[in-house]
Amino acid sequence: MTLWADVALLRPWWLAALPLIAALHFWRRRRVAGLGGWRRAVDPALLAAMAATGRVAPGAARALAPAAALAALLALALSGPARQTRDAQAWRNLDGMTLALDLSPSVAEGPGLRALLDAAQVLLARAGSRGASAIVFAGDAYAVAPFTTDHATLGRTLAALDEGSVPDPGSDPARALRLAGARLAAAGIVAGDVALIGDGGGIGPDALAAAAEIRRAGGRVHALLVAGSPDAPAGAPADAPADADALRRLAAAGGGRFAGAAQAATLARALGAPAPQRLRDSGLGALMWRDGGFALLWLAAIPALMLFRRAR
Repeated sequence: MTLWADVALLRPWWLAALPLIAALHFWRRRRVAGLGGWRRAVDPALLAAMAATGRVAPGAARALAPAAALAALLALALSGPARQTRDAQAWRNLDGMTLALDLSPSVAEGPGLRALLDAAQVLLARAGSRGASAIVFAGDAYAVAPFTTDHATLGRTLAALDEGSVPDPGSDPARALRLAGARLAAAGIVAGDVALIGDGGGIGPDALAAAAEIRRAGGRVHALLVAGSPDAPAGAPADAPADADALRRLAAAGGGRFAGAAQAATLARALGAPAPQRLRDSGLGALMWRDGGFALLWLAAIPALMLFRRAR
C-alpha cells in the first residue's frame, strides 16, 4: 500500500491488529482497575473491613500500558513502513508492458478490430511511466515498436493498423507470445506484462506453454476478449465465434487476468500502477525499499523492558 510517492507499507494487513490491541487494552483496563469482580463476590462490609486493614489493594491499570504499547509497536513494525531508496526510480527500466494484437482475419476483417484498437489505446493511455511495446500477429508475429515511454507516438502507430497489416493467413498466438517473451528478456525486464488482445483463435498447447514460460521468467500474461464477446454491441455481427474459454486458460497459464474488451480500463489500472509498487513484491523489493520496521523493533524494546520492572 503506497502512502506517498516514496513511502509505502510493505505488509499493510498487520495494521488490522491495532484496533484489536486497543480494544483488548481498554477491556483489560476496566477489569483490572479498582477491585474489579471482588465487589460482586465479597460482602461489601467484609470487603470494606479488609481494605481498611490493608489486606486488599486496588489493581493498577497503568501496568497494562507497556504491554499494549509493545503489541502496537510490533504490529506497526510488521506492517513494514518503508521509504523508497534513492535509486528506486532507476529500476523502472526493469518494468514494461507488451501488447500482442490479434490481426488474424477473424478479428481484423470483422467488428472486433475496432474493439481491439480501442482496448490497446486504453492500456497505453494508463501505462504511466512504464515502457510499452507492441506485437501484431496472425499466421506469424511481428514487432511493431520497441519498448518506449512515448505512448502517444506508439498509440498513433497502432491506430493505423488494419486488416492488411499482417499478410500471413491464420492465427498463431504462440508465435506472438514467444516473441514477446524474447523481447522482454532482451530488454532485461523482470516484471513485464503481456496483454494479448484477440478472439482466442489458435490458442493451443504451444500458446499455453509460451504463456507459462513468461510466467516462470517473472512476467504475466493477460488476455482481453474481442469479437463475439458478451460486451460487444447488441446485434453486432462476427465473422467467427470468439473462444473465451481459450483466453481464460491462457491468462491462467500466464498468471494474469482475463477480461472483455469493454473492461480494458480495469486491467489498465492494475497494469498502470507505479513501478516501485509493482516491483516491490518481486525479488528486487529489498533493493527498492528500505524497511523501517527494524527501527520500530528497537523502539519496542523500551516497553518490553518496562514489563520486567519489579513491583513495589
